[in-house]
Amino acid sequence: SLLPKYRGAAPIQYALLNGDKQTGVSIQKMVKKMDAGDIVDDCNVTLSSNETGGQLYTRLKYQAALTLNDFIYDIVDDKVTYQEQDEQSASFAPTLKKEDGHLHFSTENFSTIFNKVRALKPWPGTFCIFNGKRLKVIEIEEYSSIKVDPGVVKLHDKKILVGCKDKTCRLTYIQ
Repeated sequence: SLLPKYRGAAPIQYALLNGDKQTGVSIQKMVKKMDAGDIVDDCNVTLSSNETGGQLYTRLKYQAALTLNDFIYDIVDDKVTYQEQDEQSASFAPTLKKEDGHLHFSTENFSTIFNKVRALKPWPGTFCIFNGKRLKVIEIEEYSSIKVDPGVVKLHDKKILVGCKDKTCRLTYIQ
């Protein structure tokens, strides 16, 4: 993450869950408090609107290597600077659990559900309960042709539609 934002175990997923437009990588001085050390280098990365947690992880992995390379050159050239983190701006990204992937169509709006599906792909994944059974939801899209009431499931033109709090979504990939 771009510290001090999203200190913790799941910064990639929280950036996507919150619909951020950008994130990045930070190199920090290690201290005893989690992710609280001075920043020595960072790099911004713009997020695409449908990027998943897995895709972003891969992009950031490569960006981190490039940023680390630049940092090593700064060490060799004695150009390392330390920027103290603003504690007032710190936010946390705690460890995710499988239950965090539960979709609540009747009470959540479409953008919240869409961000949850993409952020938690591939892990821990998202799911809903349909007719008493757990249904893994892998991809969704907005569906504007008809309005379905929140929490209601409807078949329309061989498409599975579910009403969200504010819009209708189509379950495009389920298991």
